[in-house]
Amino acid sequence: MRVLRGVVYMTKRSGPRTEPCGTPQEDVCQEDRSVYARLADEGCNPTPDGRQYVGQKSVTVSGIPCKAWASTSPHRHQYTEDSMYPDGSVTDASNYCRNPDSNWDGGIWCYTTDPNKIWELCSVPNCGKLLC
Repeated sequence: MRVLRGVVYMTKRSGPRTEPCGTPQEDVCQEDRSVYARLADEGCNPTPDGRQYVGQKSVTVSGIPCKAWASTSPHRHQYTEDSMYPDGSVTDASNYCRNPDSNWDGGIWCYTTDPNKIWELCSVPNCGKLLC
């Protein structure tokens, strides 16, 4: 792994990974995915749509705290299935910024605790590019 100008690039032991997945290097590719998952745990967004983000950011771009996904107050929502969350459950997603909407590719967001603001995007830096 290398970091250049704040962007994380996954690397093979001897240099950048350039082989596509499905080659004899598949085992290295799986290893890279594991490292990439750990980076996401550390607070960066691994995918442009944000659906794999599992960090603990819980505040919107304007500083409003996020409400728990399992809560129906102050805003009700339809994202109640455990399978919608990379954490494994609605409860484990806590009040963290997520994107449980499989039809929206706009990034990471949350419902807010502000009764006058239903939802808002969260600011989470991208992890970089996975080269396989």
